[in-house]
Amino acid sequence: MGLFKPAWQSSNVKTAIKAVKNISDQSTLAEIAKSSESMSVREAAVEKLTDQGKLAYIAKDIRNWARYRATQKLTDPKVLFDVAKNANDYKVRLEAVKKITDQRKLADFAENDRDSDIRSAAFTMLTDQIILADIAKNISKGTHMRVEAAEKLTDKTLAQNIYTEIYKNVDSSLYVTKHLTDPIILADIAKSDVDVNVRCFAFRKLYETGNLQDGQIKKIVSGIMRMDKKYYQEIYDLLKVDDRAKAGFTENLYTRYYHSGGGDEAQYTESEWLHMRVIYYKGENMSNQNCEGWELVK
Repeated sequence: MGLFKPAWQSSNVKTAIKAVKNISDQSTLAEIAKSSESMSVREAAVEKLTDQGKLAYIAKDIRNWARYRATQKLTDPKVLFDVAKNANDYKVRLEAVKKITDQRKLADFAENDRDSDIRSAAFTMLTDQIILADIAKNISKGTHMRVEAAEKLTDKTLAQNIYTEIYKNVDSSLYVTKHLTDPIILADIAKSDVDVNVRCFAFRKLYETGNLQDGQIKKIVSGIMRMDKKYYQEIYDLLKVDDRAKAGFTENLYTRYYHSGGGDEAQYTESEWLHMRVIYYKGENMSNQNCEGWELVK
């Protein structure tokens, strides 16, 4: 008695796997998956396991090499939720979450899980519009989660209302501003935001979509220039030729040289060309001259 051991315990892995393939008893297969010294033999046993409780036990066993494969075989929603919540292995929990279809459970993981990758995976699978709207409107949630939830809404008017509320009451960053499309809101931002980068972005968006009147162009550019004149070149390049004067830009010898990249004699008058040559022979750099070319609107 005890002299013979089961074939699945053979030191020859091929023999052991062959024996496992002939076993159908779920308890025996679970025992093999838990105790075999061979990873290949354990996985062979897991392949034949269908009992969800036994698969879950293996999946949650941090010492078991076959836990990931066991997780992949889980199909029962309650068991999947249990493994996703309680397994100690991050990869096992992530795999379980990816197999969950219940939107409320996914929302729970997306909002509350301790691991950022699991929160992200769960959030990606959210499609329920009521749940997404609840997240987007919930002021206790972070800006990024609220904005990302609003992005997934099919009701674009509601999404814009949420972006506007976030901008006005929580976070007026460039990240939020990039999601806004309302010309009235963007015009207000372009005129009054405390961050010049945000102002400049709003102005560009309005200008490129044709949502600015002539008077607005001059007023907004004036405000941006008062904050930081380094945006001169960016705005100058953005504007069409006819709009540059409307914005307060002026052309002179130096700005023409600066924007054209230098020197084709044909684009200057004789006196201008001579003036430039004098500067050159004096060893001065034209780009260091008065090339700002913008007059502050009074």
